[in-house]
Amino acid sequence: MSRYLPIRVYDYYAPERFNETIHDSIQTYLLNICEVCGSSQCPYCPIYNLAITVPVPITILTVAAVVLLLRHWRSTYL
Repeated sequence: MSRYLPIRVYDYYAPERFNETIHDSIQTYLLNICEVCGSSQCPYCPIYNLAITVPVPITILTVAAVVLLLRHWRSTYL
């Protein structure tokens, strides 16, 4: 992609009448691929592809939650 982009504006009923100019797109030219893409599945974008890793496996968390619920239930209803 070039920093300078040609822009041509035509008249709808008379296409031979047009205006052509060069647009300086420095803001677009300086963008990172991650800022253009914005996808969470882009392998090159650590900003959007950032996932939180759980240090404890989910099965241990589930078992601990069930145990706590059972202890609470036993102490409340028995």
